[in-house]
This record gives sequence, structure tokens and C-alpha cells, in this order.
Amino acid sequence: MIRVSLRYYLTDADNEETAFDYCHCHNSSFNNSCGIDVINQHMYPQDALHETSNLCVRGIVTSIEQNYKSQGMIITSYHIFRFYIHLNMTEIVWVEEDYAGLISPDNNNTVMGWNSIGVGYDNLDDPQLVIGQAVECKGHYMPATDSPWSFMLTVAPSINGSYLEQLALW
Repeated sequence: MIRVSLRYYLTDADNEETAFDYCHCHNSSFNNSCGIDVINQHMYPQDALHETSNLCVRGIVTSIEQNYKSQGMIITSYHIFRFYIHLNMTEIVWVEEDYAGLISPDNNNTVMGWNSIGVGYDNLDDPQLVIGQAVECKGHYMPATDSPWSFMLTVAPSINGSYLEQLALW
């Protein structure tokens, strides 16, 4: 018997618990794919942000996490990025005109006052990055919202014009 508690755990007949934020399984019988279906619905391409690029930055990679869960305001509002890459920004290359007030190359290359930025990477390739590597990335930045894409630069096939490329070190 499967029990779904308010703490979002699935318990099988052997009382082994697996944690999930939400499960759409409503069967009375155990469905082995339930956990995988729940995870997949919060990953690209099922859970894709469809926007246009509005920011391009260069920076140095300070950390890389695989299968990073970004939480929105509501517990069931999250997205699992294939990779989350944290950058120390060295240059703001381009910003869409509508965002120039929040993201300003004239303000010491900061985004909303910060000189670092998180990059949510949803492309299906493996970016082969290392700590300390210089990169340039262009994607969609959401400056003020309660979604899982808030305050990070999203690079994904569904973001028009987005990319992440390695830069040569001099």
C-alpha cells in the first residue's frame, strides 16, 4: 500500500519512504514510475521557460552543481536544472533595454548590486566546465518574481538566443 502524507513522502509496502515534493499518482496499486514522472515534470523539456534572452555576461565559474533544485514560493513550485553554475561576473556584455535600470554595465558590472550570478543550465549537453574557467553566457534573467527561475540567468533551448560558451584564458 502506498501512503502519500502531507510531508510529501511515498511509503511502499515495506515501509520504505522516498521523499518527493508532489506526486500525481492516484492509483490504488503501486506505480514504479511515479517518482520518475514527478521528477521529469519539473525538468526541461516538460517544465520549460519560454522567453527571450535579455542578459549576456562573462565570468569565472566558482561552482557547478548537477540536478539542482530551484524552489519557487510554493512548495510544489520548483524546477530541476540539469546544471547550476555560479559565476563571479567580470563583464556585462549586453543587456536588453527594458532591464538596463536593474542590470547596469555602468554600475561596476553588477546585477541588482551583486557581482555574482547563478546560471540555470537546461541544455541537453554536458558543458564540461571546471572551477576557475572563464565563460560567456546569454539567457533570460528574471529580476523580481517568486518562480523557480527567479534571480538567475536561465540558459535553455526554449530561451531564444541563449548559450553558454567557454572562453580561452590568456
